[in-house]
Amino acid sequence: MTTLQSQFNLFGSALMSRAASPNPTTLHSGEELSQPLTLDELVMQLNEAAQGCFDEKVPVSEFYLMDDGETLSIDSYGQFRLNLIAKQSLAARFDLPYKKLWQDWSNDDARLLAQRCNTVNNEIYRITQGRSDAEWFCRFREVGEAFNLRVVLSSAYTPADNLPVLTTVLDAVEEAGYGGSTLSDALVTDSVLWARFAIPGFTRDLRPGETWTGAIRISNSEVGTKAAAVYAHLCRTNELGEALPGLSFSGTLKRAGWERHAGTTTERILARLQKNVPEVLDQLDGYFAKLVEFKDLPIHDPHKAVQTIAREHRVPDRLVQLAQTALVEAGFPPESVSTGYDVITAFLKAAEDAKDFEEQFYVESLLGYMVKVSRLR
Repeated sequence: MTTLQSQFNLFGSALMSRAASPNPTTLHSGEELSQPLTLDELVMQLNEAAQGCFDEKVPVSEFYLMDDGETLSIDSYGQFRLNLIAKQSLAARFDLPYKKLWQDWSNDDARLLAQRCNTVNNEIYRITQGRSDAEWFCRFREVGEAFNLRVVLSSAYTPADNLPVLTTVLDAVEEAGYGGSTLSDALVTDSVLWARFAIPGFTRDLRPGETWTGAIRISNSEVGTKAAAVYAHLCRTNELGEALPGLSFSGTLKRAGWERHAGTTTERILARLQKNVPEVLDQLDGYFAKLVEFKDLPIHDPHKAVQTIAREHRVPDRLVQLAQTALVEAGFPPESVSTGYDVITAFLKAAEDAKDFEEQFYVESLLGYMVKVSRLR
């Protein structure tokens, strides 16, 4: 039995528990990367977040949006103040834009508020008229004496909870014989788990003082907003071994999570993830070879190269300015000659100075695409 399997055996029963969790540790969406965590701490955090969650198939006919426009009544379960994820998922059930349904129709205008309520309740009526036995998948969380409604999803949704996804992928890494893995950083929000694990056996020094390590990135959403997936990743590390912004190769792999809406099973999703791990690990050497190639690839006017990349990929102006500043600080003014690796390094510096997780992740994914398809040529 592997270490991760034993941890799952210890904590996994909580995934089906309805016991109250007085202090759930799931963070709000949009928060930055968490403080450094050990693997045990991450597993414990996911376990605590899962406590009190339970799933039900609820007849659509039981739903009704109350007059305040923010509270959903479900006949068999009670009344629930809608959180952001529940609002987004309800808009998706009606095939309506989230912004139009929940932001444009302000609660400060009684007429618009009534229009929102009428729209939601008319959509519920329309669905039940077309199919009286229609059901929605609901995930609830019990906190103290109260129930929270986490999300409302299609009846075809298959849950893939964060803790089984994490343990399945890490056990597959251990079994692949690449020397195990080390948690670099993680993000846990109300909507998604994101974790990066460095693989010590994939360490390379591309330039003096610049250490790169092959890694895997695991992402999943137990409320259906992200696929359950594992991606190849190259990360730079500082002298303390801490991860710096790197390259995410998110376009290289089939995402097991999309099967959630195809009537599959949780076991099949986890089996797909387990199968994909060796494929991801095999890709890392190829990406290192690309970076070595870029070290000697001449670029005439690196600032123009940055502008071209930014235009093609709609990079925000702030990140473009950060990349151009990094080029100047590295000794490459406009119309100078540099290398493809220098251009990549400039964008990585922009990612280091990114103001939030979303900006950093955007740059990492962009650079991964550039390396994959050799866009610097």
